[in-house]
Amino acid sequence: ITHIAAGGHTTVLLSVEEGAREPELRGTWEGIRHAVLEALEAKDAAKVGPYIHSHFSSAESMSFAFCSHDAEGGRGFRLNVELLEQTYKKIVELALEDQALLRSLYDATMDLYGDVYAHKKLLGVAERAHIVAAVAQSPLLGVQRLGDELIPHFSRIVAQMPPAGQKILVRWWSEYPAEILAARVVRPLQAFITRRLASSPRLEQSVVSTIEALSLMEEASQLGRVLPVEEFYNDLISEKFDAFSQYMIWRQNRMLPQDFNHKFSFLHFPFLLNSQAKSNILHAEASLSMHEVIQIAQLEQFMGRGAANMLAPGMRGPQTMNEPVVPRKASRGASHRPTARQRLNSSQPRATRREEGLMAHLQGIFASSSRPEGGGAAAAAGDTGGLRRMDSIHLPTPSECGVPAVHKELCMVRCRRDHLVEDALEEVARQRQRDLFKPLRVHFIGEEGVDAGGVKKEFFQLFFAEVLQPDYGMFIDVPESRTLWFNSHSLETDEEFFLIGVMMGLAVYNRVILDVSFPGLMYRKILGLSVGLRDVEEMQPELGKSLRQLLAWEGPGSVEDVFCLTFSVDTRLFDRTVNVELKPGGGDVPVTEENRREYVDLYVEHLAHKSVAKQYEAFARGLLMLCGGQALELFRPQELENLVCGSPALDFKALEESAGYEGGYSPQSQVVQWLWQIVQDLSVEDKKKFLKFFTGSDRAPIGGLKNLKCIIQRAGPDSMSLPTAHTCFNTLLLPEYGSRGKTRDRILTAIKNAAGFGLE
Repeated sequence: ITHIAAGGHTTVLLSVEEGAREPELRGTWEGIRHAVLEALEAKDAAKVGPYIHSHFSSAESMSFAFCSHDAEGGRGFRLNVELLEQTYKKIVELALEDQALLRSLYDATMDLYGDVYAHKKLLGVAERAHIVAAVAQSPLLGVQRLGDELIPHFSRIVAQMPPAGQKILVRWWSEYPAEILAARVVRPLQAFITRRLASSPRLEQSVVSTIEALSLMEEASQLGRVLPVEEFYNDLISEKFDAFSQYMIWRQNRMLPQDFNHKFSFLHFPFLLNSQAKSNILHAEASLSMHEVIQIAQLEQFMGRGAANMLAPGMRGPQTMNEPVVPRKASRGASHRPTARQRLNSSQPRATRREEGLMAHLQGIFASSSRPEGGGAAAAAGDTGGLRRMDSIHLPTPSECGVPAVHKELCMVRCRRDHLVEDALEEVARQRQRDLFKPLRVHFIGEEGVDAGGVKKEFFQLFFAEVLQPDYGMFIDVPESRTLWFNSHSLETDEEFFLIGVMMGLAVYNRVILDVSFPGLMYRKILGLSVGLRDVEEMQPELGKSLRQLLAWEGPGSVEDVFCLTFSVDTRLFDRTVNVELKPGGGDVPVTEENRREYVDLYVEHLAHKSVAKQYEAFARGLLMLCGGQALELFRPQELENLVCGSPALDFKALEESAGYEGGYSPQSQVVQWLWQIVQDLSVEDKKKFLKFFTGSDRAPIGGLKNLKCIIQRAGPDSMSLPTAHTCFNTLLLPEYGSRGKTRDRILTAIKNAAGFGLE
């Protein structure tokens, strides 16, 4: 048997007698290729037409031309994506000479759709499912007038094909070249969805089917990490959909049985929503949860405790929400380590105090917390100045500063710059959990700035810049990826890591972007996703490379002789090396060809999970206290990272285009033009300083600087005055300087000498 062709219910076997000469057959691709080349040389498109219609309307011909069995790779039936793409490109090139060729390809594709849909039950096997992937790659889907006709048919086939066939498509698409998947499949379907939704407020079935088809492509992209999540965002849906009603439908559907007839919600397809839309949903959910807790508390007051369990049996009760973030303890017992007060009042340099860590800090937080707010004689006894230091400017402690600790509508945090980490942890620890869901108001003791947004931005920036320093011993630097990871040998208690997590959750809840650099695998862990070698490789590239070399080693020499590894790893514990077994008795088990995959899996498990389980779990518990609702499931790891850290790209051209002008300025004003020219010429570091001076943060918001609504306002005529800024409102007050040089000098002086919110 020399050739096999199959399609529909028919299989054709071509055989020749032994010793006979095998017939010379030219395949479909060869026929098309020769016809296309001849037509291009002769500039005669008519010669290609018959080939196009006969071969592209037949599943059998498409299979014979572009598919094969990958026996060597062990992957079974395969579609030759690159060969198909070359063919389509040649046809499109020739169609520029004769538009009738597009019509021939369109007619052939429509005939093929009809045949495939009629036999859709057979699409559960690779030999038939490949045709769906082939037609998805057609360039006609990207031509609006033709795509509007073809895409509904294609999407209906994908949505109604057997689940086994859909899994085959996901596996194939996960290995597609990124540009082909994006340009040929994802973008045409996105454009179709946008056109239909923009033209009609009614949700058509063709749109639903197309979204369902797109969801398989997004699943494949996540599986193979083919495309960035931004490729699947739909701007129209993200900006125009009713977030609250869609969230309520989605939430109600989740309470119903799987076989129930659920209402449609875009939140069932979260890949369509950009990070800003998901952020809005996350905050709406938090506000809704707080509102429900208050309602249950009120209901309980009038109807008894049983009412809360009847109305919301799965929700945290008001008793929990009324508890402090860190529960008070009458006594924490004696400690051989110095207390936070002793360390802060000592004459030791800050770096030395950091090395002692934060563990002792919380041991003293509530030991004296029973004293009334505002201090008193009891507070003064044995504590000369509370948290004051002799070398400080004698600012009062938070409890003595005169600013109320509690507000019925705000979460109040009071702190001193020189004691920011210590004051911040105390202030957050004393809050009731329900108070964290109120808008945050930060007061820097001794400063007159009013927190309309800018103060809390600086508060979080200063806090995390300090507490994430490796000197504190809670986190370690990973130089290869310029990220931070949990210190598996940290001496700090769970409460410290828990409070750091609470602080991060508090920042996210209050929409403050943080300059933190955790690796992507942490966000995967937060979302409950699996972590593998690829994630470790992103954090520690050299280690990942070594583990991949181990897996790929084929000689010379055996794995055991060349690598000399056992099921154990060495780790540094202060100034000595400690050997940790990856499994019981692992130090005596050599790594061989047969067990090297197990070794790599256990190494990844140790590095990403077991070694930092205590520290990570406490941190995650604090973060999820504010951000752990159902809406978190809508996020992908990269989106969650963007929610925390903002966009890494700083496009100042986009910032210029989105800027507004007041006080007589316009985009044509000379000093305004100088401003943007100067900013574009700044170094990356100075651009970050300018952005921080201007907005209170050196990070771009979700979606980039185009989403940052800023104002350039005239601040009087030419003078030697420096520019100033209202960071709460992203407003730059710029005098109308008389020269470009003076403008540059005044801007650089301002951005390099800006700190604090004192008013002169």
